[in-house]
Amino acid sequence: MSWHDESIGGVGNASIRAKLSGAVIFVLLLIAAVSALGVAQVISVNKVTTEIREVRLPQVELLEKLRRLALQHNLVVMRRLQVIDYRNLAEIDANLKETRHELNQAAADFKATISSPEEQRLFAIFSEAWGIYLASLDQVNDAIESGELEQATQYANGTTRLQYQAAVSELENLIAYAKTLSQDAAARASTAVSRAVTQSLIALVIASLAALGAILWVQRNVSGPLRSIAHAMRRLTIGDHTTPIPEQTPRRDEIGVLVRALAGYREALIHSRDFARNAEREWE
Repeated sequence: MSWHDESIGGVGNASIRAKLSGAVIFVLLLIAAVSALGVAQVISVNKVTTEIREVRLPQVELLEKLRRLALQHNLVVMRRLQVIDYRNLAEIDANLKETRHELNQAAADFKATISSPEEQRLFAIFSEAWGIYLASLDQVNDAIESGELEQATQYANGTTRLQYQAAVSELENLIAYAKTLSQDAAARASTAVSRAVTQSLIALVIASLAALGAILWVQRNVSGPLRSIAHAMRRLTIGDHTTPIPEQTPRRDEIGVLVRALAGYREALIHSRDFARNAEREWE
């Protein structure tokens, strides 16, 4: 009866306690490694989802708000050209002032979220185009205040409308780019989730195989030899000196000591049996 002989020195000379402790530590390190991988994956996914939640979606919402306010602003301007009653004009001017304030606030809020040069460039182009449109409105207002209502209407329906459309076109370009960034972030989030699932499955398989290997190693080098020694000891104690015992190995741990002691015990048992037989022959 034999088992795997461990080499002298290193693991072969370590005590059973040290070997079992090493196996337990190895398994714990596997658990820690899998846990660390899981945490890293959660951080990676959370980083992308945070970008979507806190940057990309608010950006799109702000730009949609800018689009709505720009349309509202233009509609109020067109309405102002059609109103002659000064009391209605005062109300419309107040509405126009409020809309412009909301536009400026939404633009400032969006500017605070810009994180790329391309966003900065597109926003600057839109801001410039919107500024040209507002300057054109000032000329319309000057014409209205001068009593040149027909000229103001023609200018508003011509130059001002074209400048408004140009500004809105630049805003649409900015919105399209923001949506592209949002879709890219969503794609990265999906990729991160897929990668996390794949890596988790691979890590689980590797950790399971490594843990199984550790269990088999302990069974082969510790529990297996101990069972063999226990079986041989039980047979020797009932006088069965023919029972095979584990072969002596160079290992110097507790199992090596037990094997040598077991071999000595069997030799003593055989010697005692032979001595008893010789004594019986002499008596005969």
